Amino acid sequence: MKKMVVAGIFGIVVLVMLVFLITSNSAVTTPDRAVTTFYESWFQGKFMLSDGSYQNADQLSLNFKKKIDSIVSSFSSGGYDPIVCAQDIPNNFEVFPIATNGENAEVSVREYFDTIVKDIKISLARENALWKITDVICGDMPKTDITTAAQFEKEGNIVQKNGEWLFVYEEPGKPALTTTLDFSNWQCESDNNQCTPSFEDGKRAKITGKKINENTILVDLLTEL
Repeated sequence: MKKMVVAGIFGIVVLVMLVFLITSNSAVTTPDRAVTTFYESWFQGKFMLSDGSYQNADQLSLNFKKKIDSIVSSFSSGGYDPIVCAQDIPNNFEVFPIATNGENAEVSVREYFDTIVKDIKISLARENALWKITDVICGDMPKTDITTAAQFEKEGNIVQKNGEWLFVYEEPGKPALTTTLDFSNWQCESDNNQCTPSFEDGKRAKITGKKINENTILVDLLTEL
């Protein structure tokens, strides 16, 4: 009888631990979170091409590690970083989920260099409870030269929708226009660290920045009116 009770308690403990592990893995390994965690480690130098330490990255699939091996071995001299699709490390980056069907996913990584904004696409596959990066697709991805990007300076209203700040403004002879505000260059007043802006929803403001594409303004200055 005692053996049955002990076995029952042990079984319950094991079940609780399994549920906890599965729940924890599911919570921290969404496709965008897996990509964010990996790229943060990459930019911090925790994984590198030069010493082969990328082989220890849990977020990379075995086949993708083999692909990196092949790319690196093909360099006779110089070369590029197949993770960032460039020779230099960007100053900052953002991750945007594109699509997921439960087993496969695509995520976009937007990289901010000194004068260039570059988008690359990441493919992932689900292995048990974990999302693994299966490919980094460089290709001929869209690039924007910030030094030649159109300057933007308008007055309008800032509104928040689905976690993003939008800017609603008018131009002569046109209905109200809406564009997304990119605060990647935004810094807290107290220090030089990037921070998340907070404004009164619907506040009247003047935006000064650069139009990096048809739907996005990279904000340099926001003045509340």
